[in-house]
Amino acid sequence: MQFILYFIGFWALVIAGFVAFFYWSNYLHVSRTLVAAFCREVSIMLDAGIPLLRALKILAERTSHPKLKSIVKEIHTSVENGNTVAAAMANHPKVFDDMMIGIIKVGETGGILDES
Repeated sequence: MQFILYFIGFWALVIAGFVAFFYWSNYLHVSRTLVAAFCREVSIMLDAGIPLLRALKILAERTSHPKLKSIVKEIHTSVENGNTVAAAMANHPKVFDDMMIGIIKVGETGGILDES
């Protein structure tokens, strides 16, 4: 009887571990939809005349997704310290792909970041 209880308890822990792993891995993954919404919101704020650093700070405060919130805060800090937005985004290759970073570089170089 003790062996059966031990066996059931072991499998309950294994299943709980898998559930926790899948929950957190999905919760901490930043989807393309979230990235698109982030870019759209930055664009809207820049079009409205809000400075880039202020827009990033607002988005970092408003974002509820923990991973994206952390990334936006890091981008804000990096830009505040003198780096370009493209360089700050390049530090997160799992979230921002090379094509997006290239588009941001072109926008920064041409002075048309709000149109990129």
